[in-house]
Amino acid sequence: MHVELVGGSWQGGGLNVETHNGGVRVNAPREYAARFRVETRNGGINSDFPMPATNEKRPRSAEFSAGAGGPLLALKTVNGGVSVKRRQ
Repeated sequence: MHVELVGGSWQGGGLNVETHNGGVRVNAPREYAARFRVETRNGGINSDFPMPATNEKRPRSAEFSAGAGGPLLALKTVNGGVSVKRRQ
């Protein structure tokens, strides 16, 4: 599943993106402001926005903010990875 975010932040109460088979890929503007909660059971997590350090080789979940934070964007998959990328 691919989500393309536009503007400076999410306008509304939040966003839930969930799939069972396949990855979740989000592209956001460089200066986007949001809180992210990402989760996967069988896949990796990567983000161009700073994530908290972990001792896990393959973390299954993470919570982090981009910019000044904002509404929660929850991204979840069972079989696939989660990727949050900054657009140039």
